[in-house]
This record gives sequence, C-alpha cells and structure tokens, in this order.
Amino acid sequence: IARISQGLPHVTHLVGLNAVRAAAGRLSRKVTTNDVKKAFEQALKEVDHTVATSYKKATHSAQSAALYDKVLLAAAIAAYVHGDEWGYFQAVHLVEAMRLILNKEVEISTFNRHLSEFLVQKRGEILQRSGSSRAYRYRFTVPLMPPYIVMKGIAGDLISAEQLERLIANSEGEHAQPAA
Repeated sequence: IARISQGLPHVTHLVGLNAVRAAAGRLSRKVTTNDVKKAFEQALKEVDHTVATSYKKATHSAQSAALYDKVLLAAAIAAYVHGDEWGYFQAVHLVEAMRLILNKEVEISTFNRHLSEFLVQKRGEILQRSGSSRAYRYRFTVPLMPPYIVMKGIAGDLISAEQLERLIANSEGEHAQPAA
C-alpha cells in the first residue's frame, strides 16, 4: 500500500481504510493481498473525479488493441521506480514494465508515439516533457495520477502486485552500491 501510494498520505489512507474494511467484512483482523486488491477497486471509485476523468481522456480509443492504458501504466511504474526527486523518468525506463505488461519483447519504438500523444490536449496533457531529442524526460502533470494508474492496472489485472514488487526489487538491485 505504501509503495503504490508513492508517498501521498491521502492515497495511503484511502487504500488502507478500504483494505481494513474488506478484512472486517470477512470478520478477520488480518489484511490479505486480496483485501488490498479489493481496496484498490474501492479506492478507484472514491478517487477525485478529475483524476479519473483525465485518465479516461488519456486512454480512450476506439481501437480495442490500443496500448494507451498499458503505456500509461508503464509510465506510472517508471515514475515510481526510476523517477528523480521531481518525478522525471526517461522512455527507456518503460521498457521492462512494458515487457511484463504485454508479455513480449518491446522496443522504445513500440510506445514512443504514445508518450508524445500524452503531451497534447487531445490526450489531456497528462505528461510533461523536458530536455532535448533522444534525451527527453517525462513526468506526470498531476501527482495523484501515478498511484491511480497503478491501482487501476492491478485492479484490472494488467499487472499483479507481485510483478510490481519484482520490478521494484530489480531496480533497487541496479542502484545498489558495490561493497567497499
């Protein structure tokens, strides 16, 4: 819950409260992974309307095979796993998450166009970009968006909490300092 909330107390409280309610509904004092998944589903219903509307605008497509929701999920994961103190991440940081979500090998070219589309009004300007070509950095315009997207991805079975934890653990291993 704390990882997915990405340091936002409101999200932590909302998900925690709903997880405890789910456990209490089972007459249990122990919160399980299933309770947390139910809490995500409930929290998604209670989240700020503007966040939900922005997500819908960014991911809407008439094509059933569109990747907008998957690319946005990978971006939200990249923002958490690889984001700097300002939340910036690079396109290369989406590759591992996209491989996991799509269950196949991907290149940056698979989703690069999607990142560019998230910068324009048609997709709600959900991302900002800085830097220069081949060195662009992206971040979400609304800080509540990445936790919402990750919860939506887990609730919608695009990614499991276990897969997310493995991505985080792999990233932490990459950043570990060698022993002296």
